[in-house]
Amino acid sequence: PANAVIAEAIGSSYLSDQNIVSTLSGRPTLIGWEGHERQWRGNQAYGVMAAGRTEALEEIYRYGMPDEVLATLDQFGIDYVVVGPNERNKYSLSSLEIARLDAMLERVFEERDVLIYARP
Repeated sequence: PANAVIAEAIGSSYLSDQNIVSTLSGRPTLIGWEGHERQWRGNQAYGVMAAGRTEALEEIYRYGMPDEVLATLDQFGIDYVVVGPNERNKYSLSSLEIARLDAMLERVFEERDVLIYARP
């Protein structure tokens, strides 16, 4: 849907291999290119806008228990969670973390090394 929110790893400004799904689909992501967001909003506004978002991504990708992750998805209105090369690298995702995501979210897309999960 046009208003779907996507969780992806925080990207580095102007690197075309980061935040691909949100960039190419036009769907909002939880944080996007951190430096770019800070540049356009200014440090103070960025700090308010980004509050808790980095931690939310860590929780989703690395360590959150199912009830915590689902609450975070609800809190930020996240509909889809992307697991691609950037997420695997940034969050050091192993097969255990992928299995954790499989246990709590619905896998709706798989192509090569990219997975997309939907909030149940």
